[in-house]
Amino acid sequence: MAFGLLSCNPSETQQGEMESEILGSISEEVEKQHIKELAQKMWLAFEMKNMQQYASFFHPEYTLFHHKNLLIKKSAKELIEEGENWAKTRSFLHTEIKDTKVVIKGEVAWITYLWTDSSIGEEGVQASKGRVTSIFVKEAGKWLCIHCHKTIDS
Repeated sequence: MAFGLLSCNPSETQQGEMESEILGSISEEVEKQHIKELAQKMWLAFEMKNMQQYASFFHPEYTLFHHKNLLIKKSAKELIEEGENWAKTRSFLHTEIKDTKVVIKGEVAWITYLWTDSSIGEEGVQASKGRVTSIFVKEAGKWLCIHCHKTIDS
């Protein structure tokens, strides 16, 4: 049986490959963190009732699958109008997201998370919780949400 000797000094090619792999892993982790921050910023813009900023996170071909509805295509204008109409009835709105998981495959990424929210409106305090999967596409260097599947837990 023959045993090969292991070199403690990798060749320049091996070293370059290892550095590329390490940098690729770091870059992917940075991108994953960026997607998580985008999800948080989307909710924050909604909380702050800044619907123009909120709509800036969405792709022009955005669709939504909500537990109450079938697949719905939403334009930025529709998102803004719906958000403004709903936010007008609230004196307080807050959303927390947790257990985020992000997967990136090239120019497509998805994030899953649990959310809880609360708001105060004419009917008093309301709270809900549920699960979200949002799909992002990267266009011109910018990640945009192109689809969301939202389920409210009862």
